[in-house]
Amino acid sequence: MNTTKRWTRYVCTMLVLCLCSTLPRSPQESAVAVDSPVNVLLSFDRDAFEIAAFLTKRMNIGDDVELLRLSQLILNKAAEIGVEPHVLLAVIDVESTYDHCARSRVGAQGLMQVMPYRILGRDEAQRLFTFNSHLVYDPYWNIAFGAQYLGDLIVRFDSLEAALAAYNAGPTRIARILDEDGFVQSTYASRVFRRAERIQRQLNI
Repeated sequence: MNTTKRWTRYVCTMLVLCLCSTLPRSPQESAVAVDSPVNVLLSFDRDAFEIAAFLTKRMNIGDDVELLRLSQLILNKAAEIGVEPHVLLAVIDVESTYDHCARSRVGAQGLMQVMPYRILGRDEAQRLFTFNSHLVYDPYWNIAFGAQYLGDLIVRFDSLEAALAAYNAGPTRIARILDEDGFVQSTYASRVFRRAERIQRQLNI
């Protein structure tokens, strides 16, 4: 059975079980709780289930609901910054191959290989991480931070390709190249686009 079918069967089974568990056994129990399991499952977009099915063999997250929440976050952040979800997934793939504990030789960390000290500045980063040094490895925080940074670069450069190049090489360097040449050719951006095309073919969204 392929991964998508497994997830479809899982969701259907969970919905049936949840619906049965929420059937009122007395007049006092006639209202389904807002945070009941069935409402939790129904809160996710359909595409979140497709992304979760894609990620289930790639990420070490054993809790299916947590994987759905992470998939929903990817959908939401992609929409916020104006890119397709498979592009955001491609950045994660190229940067860390979905390893939320990844750390590069230059200090980039987490799923999207962010460098908060360079992006936020030393004082702000120290304030943020002094009592929570592992926050940068939290998948939710890392994706939200990395996606927002990419979104800021898209606004700054008015080009996804240039933004991806800046995400990899730094905005100062890319701005200088654009000033000198008027365009930028990025091997990194090309890799992300190729990976995004491959992921898009695998996702049913």
